[in-house]
Amino acid sequence: MSSTQVVRDILQVAKGMLPPSQQSTQNIRSIEEMARSLVAQKTHNIPREKTEEEKEKEREAEQFKKHVEEVLRQEKEMMLKATEISNQRSTFFEKYEDCVRTTKSNKKPEIVIVGTQGSGKSELVEGIVGMPIEYINTSIATTVPIVIETVYKRGVEDKCFFFMDNEWKEVIIDEVPKLIEKRCYENRSIGFEEVLIKIESQNVIPLKIVDLPGFVEEQNETQTKVEKVWEKYVTEEEGKFILCVEKSTEERGENACESWVIDKKKVHKNVVIVQSKFDNRITQVKDKEEMKTYLDGETENCKYFYVSFLNKRGLTIKGFQESLQEKQIDDLRRLVTMGINEQYFKKIGIWRLNSFLKEEVIYGYMKGINEMTNCLKKQIEETDQGIHRLEEEKESSDVDELKRGLNNSVSSLGNLIVQLITGECTISPKEYGETMEEERAQVKCEKWPGVGSEINIVGSGMKLYGGAQYERLLRETEAALLTMELPVPTADEVCVAMGIHAIGGMLNGGERVISVVIKTKASRALLPIISILIQRITHVFERLFNVALDVIEKVFGEKSLLQNGELSNALKEVYINFAKEKLRYCEKMLKDDLNSFVSVVDWSMLSSTTTAIEEEIDEEKTQDEEELKPVDHNQKIKERVQKMMEERDKNEVKLLQELRNINGADSHSSICKICQRVFGVIRDSFWRNARSKLNAYFLQPMIGELKEELSRQIPTLGNILTVHKKSSEEVEDEINKLNKQKKQLCEDYEGVVEVKNLLLSIQSKNPSKSPNFESPMKKRVLF
Repeated sequence: MSSTQVVRDILQVAKGMLPPSQQSTQNIRSIEEMARSLVAQKTHNIPREKTEEEKEKEREAEQFKKHVEEVLRQEKEMMLKATEISNQRSTFFEKYEDCVRTTKSNKKPEIVIVGTQGSGKSELVEGIVGMPIEYINTSIATTVPIVIETVYKRGVEDKCFFFMDNEWKEVIIDEVPKLIEKRCYENRSIGFEEVLIKIESQNVIPLKIVDLPGFVEEQNETQTKVEKVWEKYVTEEEGKFILCVEKSTEERGENACESWVIDKKKVHKNVVIVQSKFDNRITQVKDKEEMKTYLDGETENCKYFYVSFLNKRGLTIKGFQESLQEKQIDDLRRLVTMGINEQYFKKIGIWRLNSFLKEEVIYGYMKGINEMTNCLKKQIEETDQGIHRLEEEKESSDVDELKRGLNNSVSSLGNLIVQLITGECTISPKEYGETMEEERAQVKCEKWPGVGSEINIVGSGMKLYGGAQYERLLRETEAALLTMELPVPTADEVCVAMGIHAIGGMLNGGERVISVVIKTKASRALLPIISILIQRITHVFERLFNVALDVIEKVFGEKSLLQNGELSNALKEVYINFAKEKLRYCEKMLKDDLNSFVSVVDWSMLSSTTTAIEEEIDEEKTQDEEELKPVDHNQKIKERVQKMMEERDKNEVKLLQELRNINGADSHSSICKICQRVFGVIRDSFWRNARSKLNAYFLQPMIGELKEELSRQIPTLGNILTVHKKSSEEVEDEINKLNKQKKQLCEDYEGVVEVKNLLLSIQSKNPSKSPNFESPMKKRVLF
């Protein structure tokens, strides 16, 4: 049936139903229009039966839509939960901040942020802090390290402080960029001077965040300065994290920052790679497989996170945090829509990064707590020692008894120093001795002159003190002398000695030439030896005073009044002056003797040197044979003297011929050779004389006269002791002050232990970590 016929039937029925009075033309036309409209609508909306495939696609689309919304809902719940700090953690953060203020240690986990310029380092700082600091609006900001300390304070609205004029001043967040720009304007080039910012809030955790200047594209002067700044902060240590920021739009392996940290600086521990501006990467990716390939292309050495930042600025703190969360949800929505599985979500977004850092910085807190406890322990021990000394002083109020005790203390110290010199008393060399290298480093004097390399003798690596250290020094000096040779005389020096300029080329006697050259060259070569030797001996014996004083107390366990700083300093000055006076006398004698040796050359001594050496060699060769034969000593001495005289005569004649035949082109080289021979004799004679003089005029007085010299100072020390003796009331007052100080330190120590146990309790929630709680009562048995 056509639609026209249907309309006619409807009109016919309508006319039959209307009373005659209403069957007007206008009503009939209205009914006709309505009929036509109904017929037309009915004709176009005839329902078509859907296929099973279409129905399945609709169901899948609806289920996927519900799945996306459910995933995002769960993510939002976890995000809100992550931004909240549990009561236990907030209690820990609060108490930890109290410990930091009490101990003034400021030991907080440190996050160092590095990256290329424009990679998003500053936006990452804002994301970690949770506040739009907006110091990135000036390019000058990243020319110096920007250090932001976050301070947790329960119930405190967000506050910002800036360090300027040597104090912290509260500022509004909008002022921070201008303050940074002003500070950096004064130091435009890359520098080490830190910009310090402090943020107090109940929404942060205690941290120290360092934003370093960014890498530049080219290797130039600026890049070199940036690397020097990085050298200071990029280190591998407990409680520090290196966040290496790189743009997610760049391909992996092209980032110079990551290569510098991991390959050049060799820092692997606690390095986190942050792929910034991740929303741009999502836009560039074509399909699911390409995105999975990108997310799976990570190295095994580092932890990776993918974060996006906000493009809009001027937000409030709350608006900033909400917008940052929405930004992350938007990234996840696009990833889920693309078909990326939820297993990848654990590394997507700034709040995931913050959750990771919150868990990992626990070790940084533990490091800070351990340093605090060690510091407090040391302070408590020092306070205890002070109290003990004052109590002893309070008990010993009798002046005569004090003087008797002083007499015993000085006598014991003098005896011990002498015993350390002679070797009659042995103490731990590892604790009180020095190796030869340590001795040299302490004295910091010049090296042995004329020696190509450092002298290494038997026992150089052993730790020695006192007489043994002195004897090793003498052997070292002898070894240095034996390796020395006379500086080669120049042709000009030889000419001057010959007097060519004075007598027109006529040669003077060879003996005189040698004497003139030797006097100048040998003296210059050997004088520094004397100076170095005296300095080294001074060090060896100066340190004996402190060694002996320490041994009396710690090794022998004896009480000594010389533990009083003023008394020990006064006696030490006397001891050192005594030693230096003896050494000054020896130094003058050695220099005078050296002048005599080089002024008058003993040619017979030179000529007899060879004979003596040959004789010693012959004696060594026939020693075993002579032991088996009967010896006629008188005959042996007679033969030996006769042989020496014969050889001496031959050597003298040979030497004098050499000296008197010096002429022509060979004169310079001949004189140099003979000078070396003469210097060898002077050197050996000088050392034998020097050793005997030092033993006779320094070592023996130190052994035989030192105790008497120290004992003569007892009256002076007694006056010092009695003049500065405090009254019983003064001592009692000081003891009370120290006891009060100790009580406060113990309370601080127990507070730190409480914080440590709270942290261990938080750690114990991780089954892989077993807590090792420390008793807060430990202070009562430690000290």
